[in-house]
Amino acid sequence: MASNIISTDGAYMYKYLTTGAVTAGALVICGSLPMIAAEAATGSGQTIGCWVGCEATVAKKAAASTNWVAGGKVYYTTTGTNKLTGVAATGKLIGTGTVITATGATSGVVRLSLSPIPALAGI
Repeated sequence: MASNIISTDGAYMYKYLTTGAVTAGALVICGSLPMIAAEAATGSGQTIGCWVGCEATVAKKAAASTNWVAGGKVYYTTTGTNKLTGVAATGKLIGTGTVITATGATSGVVRLSLSPIPALAGI
């Protein structure tokens, strides 16, 4: 299991056919389903296991006003590199923060949604 996964209670394993290289522990969005890669892939066409609905430590945007609170919504945005934020207007809902993040933090803990992420207006 990827070292950044905290809990798989209530989660399920999804078999993902890769479209490129994937690092174990990376956030993967398959269609609109957020998940964490449980293993690595060296290229496209490989089937790997990914946890859906797990709790994991993930990279987040470090900019001011992107932090989230425990119990607060966490969003994915396609802008930049560390793509998670607590700001609704910039992305799609992927889960719930389980630990508060500080301004400037580059990672945070989130419980991923068990179902596909809904589309937001303007995204």
